[in-house]
Amino acid sequence: NILNPRAFVERKDEFTEILVKRGATIGASATIVGNITIGRCAFIGAGSVVTKNVLDYALVLGVPGRQEGWVCECGEVVSKQLTSEIVKVCECKRCLKKYRHYLNDFSPLENFPKNENRIL
Repeated sequence: NILNPRAFVERKDEFTEILVKRGATIGASATIVGNITIGRCAFIGAGSVVTKNVLDYALVLGVPGRQEGWVCECGEVVSKQLTSEIVKVCECKRCLKKYRHYLNDFSPLENFPKNENRIL
């Protein structure tokens, strides 16, 4: 992306970066303005215009793009509540993966502590 593009002016030295993290989905005809990071497993709806960084697992829709909720790694919408004043556990109805939701943080819950010596 270039901040002020013109077809007849070459500006390859002015490209801006867009970082799309692992698992993110960008719908057809979505526009991502430069110097943006799309978070891990985020979902950008078709035709959306993204002008700000997108959080991990965020669902972004519209023009301009606004966060409308949170999505699971499988793509299912898990919550449409953007913030939570208390720690909540949300569960995906499709794959049953669980997420921790507190304030503006939405992250996967680990079923077991990471302990190499534990026998399962």
